[in-house]
Amino acid sequence: MAPTAFTPATPADLEGLAELERRCFAEPWGRESVAGELAAGGGAGIVLREPAAGGRPVAFLFYRLLDTEAELFRVAVAPELRRRGIGRALVAEFLRQARNRGMRSAVLEVGAANAAALALYRAAGFETAGVRRGYYAGGREDAVILKLELRSDPLDSTPLPEP
Repeated sequence: MAPTAFTPATPADLEGLAELERRCFAEPWGRESVAGELAAGGGAGIVLREPAAGGRPVAFLFYRLLDTEAELFRVAVAPELRRRGIGRALVAEFLRQARNRGMRSAVLEVGAANAAALALYRAAGFETAGVRRGYYAGGREDAVILKLELRSDPLDSTPLPEP
């Protein structure tokens, strides 16, 4: 796969995003949830596409802007493309877009047992802001709330990694 720039998610991506959900998560969002996220006001999706497969999504991130805070909802990278810096680049692009839109902070929730995601977000500068006890897996896993104060200094220009 040749690297391409991230592009906005569109309704035309619905089937590809729903398929990527099924491949990436033990408890994937259904097609309706993905469609709702694509249609949400104040929301945005960032997609990395595979040119050789007609622009099929191979990674995405969904977020919403609420007043002065950007909330990251979902990040997915195709299993065969993980550990190549794509998740890091998606998060960097999310933070760049949030800063460009005047957001003062970014927040997210992640399962306490998801060590890879916690490492990714902490490497991006997020810090623990709280815990929601029993939030995931039918009450068996806590959600860690992470927050990052956004500075108005020059934007991160992290290049897209080679897959």
